[in-house]
Amino acid sequence: TTNRFCMDGAYGDGISSAIARMRAGDAFVDIGANAGLFSILAARAVGETGAIVAFEPQQRLAAELLQNARINGAGNVFVVGAAVGASTCIARMEVPARHSGTAFVTKGEGSPVFMVGPDVVLPLLHAYVGKRATLIKIDVEGAELSVLRALESTLAQLDVAAVIVEIDDKLLARAGSSRGEIYRYVSDQGFLPEKGEDTTGHFDEIFVNARRLSQ
Repeated sequence: TTNRFCMDGAYGDGISSAIARMRAGDAFVDIGANAGLFSILAARAVGETGAIVAFEPQQRLAAELLQNARINGAGNVFVVGAAVGASTCIARMEVPARHSGTAFVTKGEGSPVFMVGPDVVLPLLHAYVGKRATLIKIDVEGAELSVLRALESTLAQLDVAAVIVEIDDKLLARAGSSRGEIYRYVSDQGFLPEKGEDTTGHFDEIFVNARRLSQ
């Protein structure tokens, strides 16, 4: 991801565009942050009065993210070395040797990682994000529905302007869910898709808070 951004000047156009629309003082929650490309872009967009919370369970990548934040002078980036899921526990993550960005939480064998559930996520975001308008990005290699369910109280109680969700049919199927379940669940939380049912098997959907559209 970072290499492609450096070479092409852009990666994940939908995510980059959504970040570019953020205002000073906003907040960005990056779930599946990797080395922090989008967290750093968001930190620049929201400025010193904004807040970035980045969740990355792979400790090596979390350390790289912290270093990248320091190099870029992004003092408003708060890194949480954990995955987000149904409960607070020790989970297992399979990390392919060739590409750390394709690591995924598994019920089988894998490396132990810390996972935080709604009991931790909601008070943490209440404390760090507060009343800021918030953009959430979720890219967790197929576990997006599990993360969305963990965020149910967050979506209801915080000022979440939009949620960006990676949709990958094969990865969702591996985790036992589908894009249809994603769309139905997010719709039930009061968010509307910008793209609708994309015909490709891999894309980023932006779900916008319907309450904001009616204002």
